[in-house]
Amino acid sequence: MAVPESFGGVIALKNIFFISILLFNIIFGGNAFDDGISFEEKVIATESGSEKAYVIIADPKNPELSIKPVLSFDQIFGFETLDVMAKKNLALAGINGGFFHSYGQPVGQVVIDGEWIAMPTGQNPVFVIDSLGKPHLVPVKAKAYVAVGGEKFYLDGFNRFGSSREAILYTPRYGTSTRQKPQGANIIISRGKVRDIVTGSYVQIPPETCVLYIGTDSSIKKTILGKIREGMEVKTGFDVDFPRLEPHEIKNAMEAGPFLIKEGKSVIKRWEPGIGLTTIPMARSAIGITEDEKVVLVTVEGSGPGRGISLKKLSDFLLQMGVKQAAALDGGASATMYYNGRIVNKPSGGRARPLGGGIMIIRRSDRNVEY
Repeated sequence: MAVPESFGGVIALKNIFFISILLFNIIFGGNAFDDGISFEEKVIATESGSEKAYVIIADPKNPELSIKPVLSFDQIFGFETLDVMAKKNLALAGINGGFFHSYGQPVGQVVIDGEWIAMPTGQNPVFVIDSLGKPHLVPVKAKAYVAVGGEKFYLDGFNRFGSSREAILYTPRYGTSTRQKPQGANIIISRGKVRDIVTGSYVQIPPETCVLYIGTDSSIKKTILGKIREGMEVKTGFDVDFPRLEPHEIKNAMEAGPFLIKEGKSVIKRWEPGIGLTTIPMARSAIGITEDEKVVLVTVEGSGPGRGISLKKLSDFLLQMGVKQAAALDGGASATMYYNGRIVNKPSGGRARPLGGGIMIIRRSDRNVEY
């Protein structure tokens, strides 16, 4: 969905004296894969009546599992339904991801198998699987840079629309073109060396290359163009403000919405920037981490207008499940869960909404991926 649309969740009975909503769970064939995934379908009482909730729990340290984001068409732009993305990636299970913009661009950080695809906003938590398989939910701040002749130049952006005042780095995940106006300079980088410098023309992004766009009014234009020459060695990278992790240790990552739970306590506010009121019942999705570092995915249906659940009730439900860290994902008509070859919930829009991306659980051997 386009930014913003509220998220989704469910409630567990926390205190009979203060919460008058009765929670009841009816499990319909809940089961666990042999490879470490459990699935439950529940009926719960919400502010708006009974709704179905779907819960998947997976162990990211299971050597046979990979929990990772996917993007529609494997790039920044575009939309696909969750089941299409899941089947293309041979996923065992999956859930819709964070927010996305009008053309499918993810809002915030995306890293897939160590490849940086989109930058964090620094405002919302990012779901991260590190190189040891440990899950995290923390805000991440980062800056892209290029290093030329021993000097580091910080850039204004990475794989996003830019202006004439900015310097932006593009990779093939952005598409076949930078989508920039022909004004400015484009430094084509391949295998760590400058392959070409193009000015006054549109440029393509060939496979296995990146393009550094320097706008006509960029603050680093004169300095960097005065240093760089064809054939020179160039390093591109990221400086990251992330507790205890270096950039190369972030194996997979996708930015979520606001925190629901931090250190075992509900922290959702009545109003969240970019979302608005969090108290409105609707279909919602969320992601959480338990004390023993299991990953929990939850989707709750909103079976009609004004139906669903609030983010506060969602955080209560996740706390009841033993979740210690949690964040909301995109919700409303985007709230979707995939399991065992199909979409298991009934999307509130009546059919599966095309999405910019999702979070998948994949058996490594099915993908023949080297780790």
